[in-house]
Amino acid sequence: MSGAVSCRSLFSWLCLAWLVLAAWLFGSAALRPMTTPTFPPELASMTAFMVVNSSQCSTTCGIGLRTETLCLLTANARHEGCRKQKVECMENWVCGMKTLTVTVGRGQTLNCLSEVMEEIGRYKFLFSWRYARGIVTTDDAYFKRYLTKAVDKLVLDPVLETDAGTYRCDVQDTSYKMIKRAYFGLKVLPPAMVHLEYAKALSSLQWQQVKKVGGTSPPAVSTEKTTPAPTLKDVKMKIGIYSLASASGAAALIFLVLCLIYREPKAKPDPY
Repeated sequence: MSGAVSCRSLFSWLCLAWLVLAAWLFGSAALRPMTTPTFPPELASMTAFMVVNSSQCSTTCGIGLRTETLCLLTANARHEGCRKQKVECMENWVCGMKTLTVTVGRGQTLNCLSEVMEEIGRYKFLFSWRYARGIVTTDDAYFKRYLTKAVDKLVLDPVLETDAGTYRCDVQDTSYKMIKRAYFGLKVLPPAMVHLEYAKALSSLQWQQVKKVGGTSPPAVSTEKTTPAPTLKDVKMKIGIYSLASASGAAALIFLVLCLIYREPKAKPDPY
């Protein structure tokens, strides 16, 4: 019995001692003053530049330019000395198909150089041209290498019927990384073929003007009267008149037939 009591008292003393120790630790932590972390002198004096704003790329395909706002980030997390700079950007290096229509004998220039490349410097890029004869396509299997005098543009002067097809321009940077691919679908029309331009025809109306050619008198204007084409209103009016006349004639005929059928017989004279 005494052994059980001594073990119980020993356990109680241990629990009490643990509670006192825990209270002292928590109390000292609560009473301890809060201190801010201090940086070493060499880190406190360090600064860094950070991009705080960036615009969209100037082109949807190929290499372009993006405007970035660069600020100095100090140790106290403040932005100072902000400045803007232009950096290269590229969202997609494959451009779409651009179709062109030209008449035989005229000149045509296919320019693969964009304004951004002109600003950066055309000699910082590598250009190569390929040609698919007679078809408008983007399938690489139909293209063959095409040699040109100018690297960034292709000049066709004069244009021949055999020049019709698709021209592909590939642009690489100095590390041979592909940065642009453009397609030019060229359609060539013979000189005798009529090329209708609806907007231009409406603005000029050249066929309504009578001009003198080489001092000669203008061609005689025909005085023959032309019958204007009937309008929808005239057609409806004619149909109404014809229908009314037909209905009137039919009514008169029916009335005449009824009169003949139901007329009174003549009275015969009495012989006596």
